[in-house]
Amino acid sequence: SEFGVMRSHVEVGRGIVDMLAEEFELATLPHVDMLRNVVLHHHEASDGSGYPRGLGGDDIPPEARIVRVADVFDALTSDRPYKTAWSDEDAIDFLRRRARSQFDQECVEALAAQLPAAADFRRHFAESAPAANSHEGYAADL
Repeated sequence: SEFGVMRSHVEVGRGIVDMLAEEFELATLPHVDMLRNVVLHHHEASDGSGYPRGLGGDDIPPEARIVRVADVFDALTSDRPYKTAWSDEDAIDFLRRRARSQFDQECVEALAAQLPAAADFRRHFAESAPAANSHEGYAADL
């Protein structure tokens, strides 16, 4: 039952996007539908085994296929309380082994071709982020 609740986050997220679009009159912006697609479909799998709709292949919006690969890559290459970060190469190997079943192969290969840029991006934001559990960056709000 907990997994069912966890899986509902995509529908809840889509509802939040819809509510914000209506509340702030953003529905006419050109990329709101793209945002809806990302929020709702970023857990769909290429073989149709994902959720919430069980979409597969080209039925998954391209923006959701891109975000799925980026989301999993980020999760694998980031430290978490329950695991240490994987190397970029190990993460790409994982994604490649599951390309066509779980992930869009073109998206995986596009990310693999940009690994140095991805590493630079992550390093830039790691260096500029406040230290964990610090109040650095919050002083201006006081």
